[in-house]
Amino acid sequence: MRISLPSDKRTVFQETWSTTAQKTIVAFANGSGGFLCLGVTQTGDVVGCDYDETAGAVLSFANDGVAPTLRDSVRVEPIRLDGKTVAVVCVLPGAETPVCLKGIPPTQGVFVRRNGKIVAVTIDDILRSVRFGKCREWEVRPAQEEPLTFSDTTTIFDEAGLSFERKIWSELGLLDKEGGFTNLALLLSDQNPSIIRLNFYRPDGTFEHAERLSGPLLRQAHGLRQRLDTLHSPRPDRNTDSEGRHETRSGPSAALRTAIRFFITHRNYDSPVDAVVNVFANRLTFMAKGALPPQPPFKEMRLSEADCCPNRRLADLLRRLDPPGFACGDFADLFAAYADLRQRPVIQHMDESFVLELPCVAVASGSEA
Repeated sequence: MRISLPSDKRTVFQETWSTTAQKTIVAFANGSGGFLCLGVTQTGDVVGCDYDETAGAVLSFANDGVAPTLRDSVRVEPIRLDGKTVAVVCVLPGAETPVCLKGIPPTQGVFVRRNGKIVAVTIDDILRSVRFGKCREWEVRPAQEEPLTFSDTTTIFDEAGLSFERKIWSELGLLDKEGGFTNLALLLSDQNPSIIRLNFYRPDGTFEHAERLSGPLLRQAHGLRQRLDTLHSPRPDRNTDSEGRHETRSGPSAALRTAIRFFITHRNYDSPVDAVVNVFANRLTFMAKGALPPQPPFKEMRLSEADCCPNRRLADLLRRLDPPGFACGDFADLFAAYADLRQRPVIQHMDESFVLELPCVAVASGSEA
């Protein structure tokens, strides 16, 4: 049996557990994560492996073979293919980076993936990794700006029928142990410095105009969804007669919901670079500093948002509010929404940034969930 690599290029096939496999895990942890499939040749032929022995070696390495530990960032699952067992190692971005092979100097033991290859990093790479390597902790750090006000966010909670009284701010993650505002509070505040830019392009690909979404992040999220919904609202299908006429969209709405949520929750807000949505006639591209989770190589595998989201409390807030347009499933649903269509979403990672592209295709209103 031969299997093919997923399109996001963050899956590696290797026949056995080896030093190269160890370097692959380190490289994934220092980047945006990935899957290492042990028991598969590089050409995709399934040869199988001793799962118990392989899984034990991988987890022992994650616990004791690297520094800092990857105990909470690595898990192993068995997948049966053609009567053989493949050990699929899921590697999430390290909670702290750079991750290094234990007992080896950093300039020799720190690896990253570039253009599909594993390479040792330079001193400049290590210093940059130290600077941005704790993005998972960013939302709970103390905010540098005070006082903060929450007029818009309070209104959003009121509209959802939820309380936003100060007594629940600690529970939501807006206050630290000392009672000071966190970076998550800054995102929800009227003083939020982060913005989203929308760039609009004509059908011939030339730039037309730009718009800017500012204010509390929840308000930006609502504004982005409404703006894109307006642009891609249902329209009559001219290719059907009057009796069979039905409405079509320019893409699955479930995919748009998921894309916006991941665009918001997987952004690295420690970076001053604006998040951008490019609106073309045939596609939408979401671009931001940060990292999206890797696409699972097998349908049986699903990543929970709690596992791979750097802004977990922000994601929890969106689920708690459950506003129209954000009630959707996990990352796999983004691709499932295009399962019956010729075109597919495209995910790219480069220079600590991600690009998520949704093709615009005609979808009958009755064909999607």
